[in-house]
Amino acid sequence: MIMENAFADRKEAILNALIERKGIQYLTDIAAEMLGNPMLLYDISGKVLSYSNSPGDEEIWKQLLHEDNLIAEYTKITEEAGIFEKLLNSDEPLISKLPFSPYRMMGCRVRDKDGPIGIVTIVEKNPFGEGDNDLLVIICKSILFEMLYSERTAMQSVPYFSIFKDIIEKTATEQVIIERCRVSGISTT
Repeated sequence: MIMENAFADRKEAILNALIERKGIQYLTDIAAEMLGNPMLLYDISGKVLSYSNSPGDEEIWKQLLHEDNLIAEYTKITEEAGIFEKLLNSDEPLISKLPFSPYRMMGCRVRDKDGPIGIVTIVEKNPFGEGDNDLLVIICKSILFEMLYSERTAMQSVPYFSIFKDIIEKTATEQVIIERCRVSGISTT
């Protein structure tokens, strides 16, 4: 009964964060707190939309991100291991251990009716607990609703939209654009 109450309390905190409408970053921070582990959200073009900002998370993000973006070499390793394909084709969370990280990771897609629009990754700094898989599915659905509320799902469903948007609006450096193109498999030559 205690475990059920703990899960219910964590679920309630996530749903309350969604109801409060304070944005993706707020929802990410609450979700990471409820899971007891760092959390990363990125769209299908590799653009990082948010990552948790709890004490100790910064060191993990220094290892796994470059200028707040995914690292193309890590993305390629993840792709070659078949993890992206598994994530993008299932609503079930997937736990994996990749050679570029000392941590296991649990990922799950964020999906609307047209298909995947993003991926949530939880880094296992603290051991995954009972119910974390189910909680991650709730987190992904909450993120979808937050994105729908802020009208962000349309652009995330087009793989390269956010890259083109950042180029046109000049909101990312050339190096960041090159790295995101490499993550997405777009030639920059």
